[in-house]
Amino acid sequence: MPRNVHMKTRILLACLLLSLFHSSEAAQFYPSGSTDIDTERKAVAFSSTTPENHRERTLLLFMWLHALQQQGADTRSFFELEREY
Repeated sequence: MPRNVHMKTRILLACLLLSLFHSSEAAQFYPSGSTDIDTERKAVAFSSTTPENHRERTLLLFMWLHALQQQGADTRSFFELEREY
């Protein structure tokens, strides 16, 4: 994967995850319906994304995005952010 694409993905992942965890830690956790996605969502709060887990986290991020879209979530802001990078 070219370096600039890799960095773009990391920035997008970080922005999305930061926006999700920016609210108070006491915020209610809404399950995605996927054990794998929910496990990783909880893990990112405690461990950084590394070259070793980047690929898996990126894949799960897009799976989660798709699950949110299927549930009717407005995900346009994610794509607007992606266009900027």
